[in-house]
Amino acid sequence: MSAPSPQILTVGSGAVGSLYSWRLASSAAVTVVCRSSYDIVTKQGFTMTTQKFGDATFHPDHVAKSVEEAVGLNNGRPFDFILVTLKALPLEYDVSKMIEPAVTRGKTTIVLIQNGLGIEEPIVQRFPDNPLISCAAYVKPGHIKMVIPNEHLVVGLYKPSKVDSSQQRQVFVDLLEKGNVDVDLTDDIEQLRWQKLFWNASYSSVCTILQTDTTGSKLAKNTLVNVIRDVARAANANGYEFDEQEQVDLMIGMTEGKAEGYKPSMLLDYERKQPMEVEVILGTALRRAKEKGVAVPYLETAYDLCTALNALNLRSKM
Repeated sequence: MSAPSPQILTVGSGAVGSLYSWRLASSAAVTVVCRSSYDIVTKQGFTMTTQKFGDATFHPDHVAKSVEEAVGLNNGRPFDFILVTLKALPLEYDVSKMIEPAVTRGKTTIVLIQNGLGIEEPIVQRFPDNPLISCAAYVKPGHIKMVIPNEHLVVGLYKPSKVDSSQQRQVFVDLLEKGNVDVDLTDDIEQLRWQKLFWNASYSSVCTILQTDTTGSKLAKNTLVNVIRDVARAANANGYEFDEQEQVDLMIGMTEGKAEGYKPSMLLDYERKQPMEVEVILGTALRRAKEKGVAVPYLETAYDLCTALNALNLRSKM
């Protein structure tokens, strides 16, 4: 008798969630929580258009409007993995509380595929005995219909976790690779998250404040440089060893070489009048710098301005 398929719950039905749910479904049973898109996905599935994997219509095993409904649809079977692909918006909702009905204590592995720094902390606090895998995705998706030339997922461990999740990580990686996902491993996901912040904290904030793409952000190059330097100082105060000038040269060179005319997701959220990921891209790094007594004035200014823009933008939507 063959082993039962791993049971996976995906919370977040946007482009990243639907992409990785589709790939995992080749060797696992997948339930997807959809809120606004529930009726469409129930009737039509997800329309996937990718250069790497081809085109397909993906129908999950179950589609639910809420985590509670997903638990009921799974007929008492515990979930082996919960995949969280929601935007990281701690001021809008608590992911740990949201997924709690589907978590079997000590068994369910929680997988985070989200942007930003510090996203793991609420999960570890609420579920200290559960395995935790934290991932960084490198894709450029649209909405449900995607044209993706490539994708790349870094699957990492979160060092402050009390649970050794290496075994569960290998199981998850095996499932991804069966779906032809490109996977790299890291044993310190926070180091990678700091690395991603050099670009996200600088270009995302400057582009959003100026309401321009990466080409227009050159008009504020000094601010870009100083935010990158501030993030490096914050990271190094928290145990890392990033070279400030090296990161400045790397981020600016990479952007000018490969990302001219690009709009960061923070700016796109602002234009759509959606909540922006200010806290996890700017706020956590700022707080960690202050905890270590490190002055980061440019990062603090970027945080203050983006926080204000976010509040004003959401208020205008009401």
